[in-house]
Amino acid sequence: MNYRVAKILAAEDLGGAGTKVIDINIADLISRIDIIFRTLNGASTFDDHPAANITKIELVDGSDVLFSLNGREAQALNFYDRGEASDNHMTGSNGEWMRAVFGIDFGRRLFDPELAFDPTKFTNPQLKITWDENLACTTAGDNFLTVQAHLFDELTPSPTGFLMAKNVYTYTPVANAYEYLDLPTDHPIRTLLVGSHQEEFNFTQMIADVKLSEDNDKRIPLDLTGDELFYLMKQLYPEYIENVYMVIANTGTDFRVTPFEDAIIVGQLTSNPQDLSGLFGNGGLAAFATETTPVTVYFLCKGYIPHGLVAIPFGSPADLADWYDVTKVGTLQMRVKAGPTLGTGPLAQVVTQQLRSYA
Repeated sequence: MNYRVAKILAAEDLGGAGTKVIDINIADLISRIDIIFRTLNGASTFDDHPAANITKIELVDGSDVLFSLNGREAQALNFYDRGEASDNHMTGSNGEWMRAVFGIDFGRRLFDPELAFDPTKFTNPQLKITWDENLACTTAGDNFLTVQAHLFDELTPSPTGFLMAKNVYTYTPVANAYEYLDLPTDHPIRTLLVGSHQEEFNFTQMIADVKLSEDNDKRIPLDLTGDELFYLMKQLYPEYIENVYMVIANTGTDFRVTPFEDAIIVGQLTSNPQDLSGLFGNGGLAAFATETTPVTVYFLCKGYIPHGLVAIPFGSPADLADWYDVTKVGTLQMRVKAGPTLGTGPLAQVVTQQLRSYA
């Protein structure tokens, strides 16, 4: 058998909140790690996206950080890498299990023979997962964390490196103000994610423009407005499509979705036919109401910019030679202008996905 799936952590209830540290005691090459986090709703409330329950995912080797993203960032990167939605179970109904799934992809695709994680090249690799079971549903009473790895088995390629992803900046933007950020130049960049998450605000309200500058404007590889970045996403990536399962009350019920822009949400009632009305308030927040009595509704949602993050690719994502070789650059600076309307306590994020070589 060329490949196999190994369980690194069997389903375990971790308690309310904390950090789980898992030693990677595997000698085989790893193509992908899957992290599945499930929580049991204690009431019909949908207080945040289920990805919010995972506040940090890290892969480390001592002080060497090989991967570091929160749940939202990881799911956004997964979508841009794979072109398909995460296997979330989006529900806020009482007694139902929410599910959020996160991937650490070490290659351009599953079982990429050129790029994979080789644990034997590191001293003590560890996976650290920080969670809070009550963020997506404040009344969650139980959780289960499962971690599994997709391994090369009898097939033993010789990868030249692996994909490394990190949040390099999280900061508080100021309306209409510029933020200047120095980007890493130690490894070639495959993809750059930038954005901001705040409910009731869309991407273009939060991010006005993004510029990249090499060596004090000697060369400008990128200079686009927020609107232009949104149009670029529509050209390069498919729509994010997901289902939501929710009891909707006649007094109105809020729930969360993953797309931030151009979201279309339609619902089908499961019983007691009546009018269903609602709106998408941007930033992943939706609010619907039935006409007379609460009813379970199946929603179909599609849209763009998952979790408020756009992806800026550099060349063909499949061609290593195409990627942005920043090692040849003296300094690389990103300038981000915040939009005019930010709401209360916004945060902006910048994520790099880089090619880390074993050589």
